[in-house]
Amino acid sequence: MTRTYLIVATLCCWSACAVDTSPQALPKPDMLAWDDSANVSVEGSLSTLAVECDLALTPNERAKGLMYRRTPLGPEKGMLFIMDANEDHGFWMKNTYIPLDMIFITEDSVVAGIVQNAEPLTRTSRKCGSPSRYVLEVDAGTCKRHGISVGSTVRFDLENRE
Repeated sequence: MTRTYLIVATLCCWSACAVDTSPQALPKPDMLAWDDSANVSVEGSLSTLAVECDLALTPNERAKGLMYRRTPLGPEKGMLFIMDANEDHGFWMKNTYIPLDMIFITEDSVVAGIVQNAEPLTRTSRKCGSPSRYVLEVDAGTCKRHGISVGSTVRFDLENRE
């Protein structure tokens, strides 16, 4: 009898410690601090994109985004917009001087749509036509270089800079 309890207890402990490899959603914006960052990986057909991202959490941070930046982000940097709601979000490039790829990501951590090579300094609203909860902005050409497309899997890893 004691042996049965020991086996059951071991199995319960083992299953509780198992690594969950399913995509994980990030916490809501109000649960994160302004100085948090996220490492984001997107599985492309050619290679995996791995970027360290600044977070745009508040309405003001999301409205400003990458405005006024004049130099490219670089191959391992990006900005992750964490939205309050899952909907078809629109982005423009007003006062944004660098061309960007915009990767729209669902609550289930799957690429819902992509806007490639968004033209700088325009007020054209860019949407993917599908609901998303997150939007990852990276240098233009990144999606093509990695083979990122609708349906690509995304992984988030939060890290606090404190």
